[in-house]
Amino acid sequence: MRARPIILISLVLSIVAGPVRSEDVPRRRAGSFIVGAGGFNMGHSHPSSGVGLEYRLDSRPFRPGAGRFALVPAFGITGTSRDALFGYAGLRADFDVTRRWRLTPGFSVGAYER
Repeated sequence: MRARPIILISLVLSIVAGPVRSEDVPRRRAGSFIVGAGGFNMGHSHPSSGVGLEYRLDSRPFRPGAGRFALVPAFGITGTSRDALFGYAGLRADFDVTRRWRLTPGFSVGAYER
């Protein structure tokens, strides 16, 4: 399978990326780009590999209530080796699991073109 090297490289990069620091008062940033790679349709007879780019507007997180929970708007695009394209916009939230690991669930809506 061609997707295995991409998944392996992604896992190695996430391990050696270094610790994530948590702060009580978040610094205002202009935003951040996230690059991702992986496999699609792994259980099907025609799997494909893909790459995506996402931009998170970290400078203005939406904070519902008075808690430490913050929703961050995100916009992205993903393309696959089978000429499929997916563009989306949504909200993300960062939760520090440990000093090195962060969980980022999100919800997005988008459009798919094959």
